[in-house]
Amino acid sequence: MAVVLFTRIPELDLARYDGMIAELELDGNPPAGAIVHIASEGAGSVNVCEVWQTREAAESFVERRLREAVSAQGVKEPLAYRIEPLHNL
Repeated sequence: MAVVLFTRIPELDLARYDGMIAELELDGNPPAGAIVHIASEGAGSVNVCEVWQTREAAESFVERRLREAVSAQGVKEPLAYRIEPLHNL
């Protein structure tokens, strides 16, 4: 079942976000199970919404790649996210 991954990354501006996305190669080599990635600028954060084929694929990406990439950008606050079943796309 497809899921939605919501992430708010505090302390991150759009320039550092763009660098992080380039390092993760999300555009050229998306991770297995990724369907769509959307980001917006929030107050003192970047907000990300992603659609994944499965919960396992989303969690694997967060734990194996995203946490480290966020930390490498100097974000000190722990990464918080939530995964919900997708209802409509």
